[in-house]
Amino acid sequence: MGEGLGKNDFAWGKGDRLLQSPFVWENKPSRLEMVDATDATLIAAGFTRVIRSIDSALAWPYVGDKIPDSRAGKLFFARIWLEATVDNTYGAPTIRFLKANGTTAQSIPLTLEKTISNRAAIYSVASTVPDWQPNNADAGEYTYVLLGTGLSGGMPEVRVAGVQYAVGQGAQWIERNDFPTIAANGIRLSNLEAQATVTDPVPSILYGEDLWLILGRRQSLHIDNLYEKRTERKGVLTTLFAPNPNLNDLAAKPYEQTKEAGSFVIDPAELGASVNLWTHRYSDAAGGAGLGRSYRSAAITVHKAAASGFGAVRVMGIGDSIMSGTLSLYVQAILAARGNSVTMSGTCDLNEGRAGSTITDHIRARTGYLTPVTSFADYLAATVAEKRLMDPWTRASTGGDPAGSIYNGRIFDFSYYLTGTGITPPTHVWICLGTNDIGSYTPTEAADWIEKGITIMVGSILAATPGVKIALALPTLPRTAAGDTRWNDAYGLAIRKILKYKRTLANAQVKVLPIWAHVNQVTSFASSEVVVASDADTGMQTLDNGDLLHPSQAGVHQYAEVVAAWVANTSDGT
Repeated sequence: MGEGLGKNDFAWGKGDRLLQSPFVWENKPSRLEMVDATDATLIAAGFTRVIRSIDSALAWPYVGDKIPDSRAGKLFFARIWLEATVDNTYGAPTIRFLKANGTTAQSIPLTLEKTISNRAAIYSVASTVPDWQPNNADAGEYTYVLLGTGLSGGMPEVRVAGVQYAVGQGAQWIERNDFPTIAANGIRLSNLEAQATVTDPVPSILYGEDLWLILGRRQSLHIDNLYEKRTERKGVLTTLFAPNPNLNDLAAKPYEQTKEAGSFVIDPAELGASVNLWTHRYSDAAGGAGLGRSYRSAAITVHKAAASGFGAVRVMGIGDSIMSGTLSLYVQAILAARGNSVTMSGTCDLNEGRAGSTITDHIRARTGYLTPVTSFADYLAATVAEKRLMDPWTRASTGGDPAGSIYNGRIFDFSYYLTGTGITPPTHVWICLGTNDIGSYTPTEAADWIEKGITIMVGSILAATPGVKIALALPTLPRTAAGDTRWNDAYGLAIRKILKYKRTLANAQVKVLPIWAHVNQVTSFASSEVVVASDADTGMQTLDNGDLLHPSQAGVHQYAEVVAAWVANTSDGT
């Protein structure tokens, strides 16, 4: 390796992996899409797929990740392959250094390295990481780097075909064929974990106030999904602790499991009426060492429904693509097995799941995706696929409606929905929206919209259906670099908003379902992997996760266990 030659540390730099980049312009991956390359010379060079902006007024074609080494003055090299739609017109190829809050702090233009054809070119730059302090010291050092091209209004479309960068390696060049599927620079993870250790030695626990179980049905609680920040957490232990189920039985032992990583497998019969989640270090060498400091959740109430139940329930799920028909069937089967008479309610395949939808779609704050229903007769006659692109929730606002709930002249009204569809009011409604908001807005914007959305929707559902039980949920993400980055940046903020809303509302009819903590972050996404290598001797395969959002059938089953346990307990009154 020659002096200044670095390794490409961007693992999403080519092909469809570009759209899986951990960070894109304004954190809006839904504004980007992959299409086939059209330039023959570019295709011959191995670049068959390119990423484009659906609407360059909202998001430019930029992709990137966390910076391995953000110290000012460190050498870096960056390169980008571009495909033009007008001869020799490539916008403003740029590398952008961003703060933790997602705002651009410094931009460095790339220069033309090689013209491939009239419609394809390579741009690159070798420079040093700029000094962050004069810009905005309060926002901290750079967190992200983005590579792409700026397109001002009216400019012809430009697409990104390949991205490389090496930061913190002293690199002034990268071989043009260097496109790894895992981060090549060992600094990346070690630096990320070192930062997490310094700034957040014991990450906050995000779970909630209720643990939902059915006797005879074990559940898993996954440690990596309990924390606001995902790290390797070396030297930190997590404990699930509960007093024994019978406090009058002196021979009974308290329940306790302690692990560094992995999962707690919970047998409901072994738990008492409450549990705690504790986090503590092996050795508290910093901050409060003399106190033997530990960190723990507030007491979590354990709800244990009997294995056999009774009574009729009508259960409605409102959500996005994760709210599948299979999920509703699992919930129905679990409840029916214990003796409940179950009706899964909704107009879209046993529920109200709409793929691609956001919570802003449901309150009409976003107008470009779902079309408001103008005739319920036409809506009910439509196919399920057609209904999933329609909005039966909002009506035209009137003078008596609360101003804070009106968006674009319409307001979410559950009574309007029930009257229009003729659906019998449900006994239970669970709302699982927010995944696509996180993908469409900045982390802070998404969290704020989720809070506004559930405030409006829950208030309307309670008003329309006295006695209804409501639950709020959010799923998890797989343990991948892209998944961990999105979790650390956005999911903690969103879950905090949900937990805070529930605690502030203090309504016994409204609960939180911590789906994120009960769906395994590895096996629950084992349905869409991409094989990247095979060992001819052992048969072992190396796979990359091909879907950042949608759980496998096993994950859907794990999700359903929590929902069914909530319905069983709130139906039985336990």
